[in-house]
Amino acid sequence: IVAGEVRAPNLYSVPPETTIAQAVALAGGVTDRGRLDRVRVVRAGREIVVDLTRPDASAAQLQIRSGDQIAVARGTNVFRDVVSPVAGVVGALAAIAGVVVTSTR
Repeated sequence: IVAGEVRAPNLYSVPPETTIAQAVALAGGVTDRGRLDRVRVVRAGREIVVDLTRPDASAAQLQIRSGDQIAVARGTNVFRDVVSPVAGVVGALAAIAGVVVTSTR
């Protein structure tokens, strides 16, 4: 299973020599919110965190095994995740207040 912030999360059947990096690529690569430095691999009940941004990372070249679950973590962005939604709510409240004030005159 390749899941998380990839373009095509799914259950994939791959040859045994497929690496973690190749499996992520097979799933369409990461989305704009995906973090290649935080790829989790759950194997036999154990979790391994792999950093695919480092070209020398030997973990990225680990071959996947049957039953492995690969999940690309979601990155955080303060503006996108906090500021923008708050600004939207404040704007909506201001519009409602404007309508209420106008209708009471």
